[in-house]
Amino acid sequence: MLVRVAVSRFAQHSYLLHTSAAAILATSWFASGSSVGEDWPTYRGNSGRTSHAAAALPKTLRLRWSHDAAPPAPAWPAPARKSYWQKLAKIEPRVVDDQATHPVLSGDRVLFGSSRQDEVVCLAAHDGRLLWRIVCDGPVRYAPVVSGDRVYFGSDDGFVRCVTLKDGARVWRQRIGPAADMIPGNGRLISPYPVRTGILLEDGVVYACAGLFPMQGVFAAALDAKTGEQLWHHRLSGKSPQGYPLATAESVIFPNGRANPFSLRKRDGANGRSYAGVGGTFAVISDQQLIAGRGNDNTLATFNADSAARVVNFPGKDLVVTPSLSVIIQDHAIAAIDRHKLARLRKEQATLAGQKGPGAAGRKKRLAAIATEIEGCALWQYQTKDPVLCGIAAGDTLYLGFSDRIERRSLSKGKRLSRLRAPDAVVSMAAGDGQLVATTRGGQVLCYGAGQAARAEKTQPAASATLSGKNEKASAVAWVQQLGSRRGYAVLVEPPDLAVASSLLAHSELHLLIGHTSPAAVRDFRRSLRAHGVYGSRATVHQLQPEGQRLPYVSDFANLVVDQSEAGWPAAALDRVTKPTRGLLVRGAQSQRGSTQADVGSWTHQYANPGNTADSQDGRITSDLTLQWFGGPGP
Repeated sequence: MLVRVAVSRFAQHSYLLHTSAAAILATSWFASGSSVGEDWPTYRGNSGRTSHAAAALPKTLRLRWSHDAAPPAPAWPAPARKSYWQKLAKIEPRVVDDQATHPVLSGDRVLFGSSRQDEVVCLAAHDGRLLWRIVCDGPVRYAPVVSGDRVYFGSDDGFVRCVTLKDGARVWRQRIGPAADMIPGNGRLISPYPVRTGILLEDGVVYACAGLFPMQGVFAAALDAKTGEQLWHHRLSGKSPQGYPLATAESVIFPNGRANPFSLRKRDGANGRSYAGVGGTFAVISDQQLIAGRGNDNTLATFNADSAARVVNFPGKDLVVTPSLSVIIQDHAIAAIDRHKLARLRKEQATLAGQKGPGAAGRKKRLAAIATEIEGCALWQYQTKDPVLCGIAAGDTLYLGFSDRIERRSLSKGKRLSRLRAPDAVVSMAAGDGQLVATTRGGQVLCYGAGQAARAEKTQPAASATLSGKNEKASAVAWVQQLGSRRGYAVLVEPPDLAVASSLLAHSELHLLIGHTSPAAVRDFRRSLRAHGVYGSRATVHQLQPEGQRLPYVSDFANLVVDQSEAGWPAAALDRVTKPTRGLLVRGAQSQRGSTQADVGSWTHQYANPGNTADSQDGRITSDLTLQWFGGPGP
């Protein structure tokens, strides 16, 4: 029934996604950094996010290799179960881009970001062999973009980076928001200005936004793709951009989290249009029509991209757009629309409707026939028992991801051609160079291609013995007992090895922040923690700058601070990040509580205290407030 509604509304507005093959190839968003041939260099294939590759894949595909990557760690929790006020029995999540690992393809390279292990990984497409990885100081929640021999990506650490495709060597790094101490955000230590938009690369210019909270500051920037130099940089008002940006000839359109998309002018970043729709980070552009959503109930809204005029809403959670067809995907239903036929009929319909004079009866009869023919523009539709999790198209074939398989279907007829087995739910796919790459809910990367299957074993990071129970430190166990709580954050400053870290991981639920001034130590510690499956989820390693000896963290947040450096860091620098009164600061063999601060109030009841005075008696709060944490109160 939902598919019929969607098709009917498509039919009422056939110009919704109409475009010809010639026009789509000439359009700027498709010509620059897009997937018209062998590659899939960005999220959903191109800057219009249409999820279509022109080149077909082999008819017979086999699993070539698989790579065990860490499962995604989404920033935001699931929404409430229902909304009585909105009369919704189920609320669909709207900010979902990092719930899956989204792969991109370029030549013999498969790349993806990791929101759990804070990295971008590059694999050899023919055998899944690890070629390189780049670790950031925060989660990488959005897929990288490949252009030529360069790779571009953003991170929750606030930076946009450019590295070489060959070996991951840094070309440039540019911060989008202001420099600031890292804060707890979504259960991790990140910049107050995380890059929560994907990267858009257009005509040698990189576009991105950083920041989530307008009062704290949200920023948009255009960077020279070769040098990273800022071409323009603006603070945005009332925006919280989250999602993959898209391009028209003149503008960049940014999804706006749970709110509605907005556009900025490419050449100078001037404010453009706002699109009053249903909210959400899903967005597709085709022939100057923006389709965005998915709202609270899997609804997609369509707009004229230039004027922001609303065209129509229709049920749907995903959309695949080819030069001639649009495939609407819902949880348990799929429909394909012939846009070329719709365009022809709508043109004739408009012509007849505007005519006057003799022949009215004939025109009325033909208009009735056209209305019937428009309904027939739904080429096919079918229901599915299992929910469809994702979909893409390559050539004339549609690929659909399910909980245990990938289905190949004919785009023209909807007929099932074959099934590919998958070990887990398939949540994202990319197609290029004769191969289909899929990722699963559990983090696996699967590569299907023609010919004989590759070796059966899965590629995995090498194990390390650095974290070992034999190195357990009794003092670390005593520190956890003194804290009185097993949860929170622990800062380890320049440890000589991971013995203390190993003990804290074993005897607490603390998230460890290990800081070191030695790049070699940072690299080795990250490798060891990743090999044991705890990097990102339980422990993170940061490069410290010895100049000034200031830890790059917000004040008063850490439950435990341990200085293991040889020379010893200044007491004031350590005390600054330790929780007042309740935190524990360890220097050498000495331990002490965080400093007791004067004029610190409390808020223990709904209105501050048993007297309901709504006054905490806190003397430290001033009008100059800055963000201390967001999301949950910590790990």
